Amino acid sequence: MMSFGNKIRQARHDKNIKQQNLAKHLNITQGTLSKIENDNLCISADDLLKVAAYTKTPVLKLLPDNVQTELQNDYANIISTHDQKDQAFHKRIIELEDLVTDLKSRKQELQDKIKRRDLKIEELKMKYAQVNNY
Repeated sequence: MMSFGNKIRQARHDKNIKQQNLAKHLNITQGTLSKIENDNLCISADDLLKVAAYTKTPVLKLLPDNVQTELQNDYANIISTHDQKDQAFHKRIIELEDLVTDLKSRKQELQDKIKRRDLKIEELKMKYAQVNNY
């Protein structure tokens, strides 16, 4: 497993950057950079960003392997949770659409029933009128 220091040293070596040049860019001594690269001293977040920019290395690649793994796992969990919520949301939309379709169908059935009732009432009124007029 590669640590912060090892990752910084590797990035520096990959870009053929001398330790003294990176130290100067970070405004620290070469000895301080050596301590960072040997994991005897922690690097600040600001300096880590400066190392990434100076070496043209993504910050993620400068993080220790275990941190990268944790971040990747966290990202996977976030995506998985998002997908699950997306699926649940989509399922709920389908359920609501089915409910609306069912309600529209029931509305039409009730309207038809009311029309039949109204026709029956009119029919009974006409029969009543005929019986009372004769």
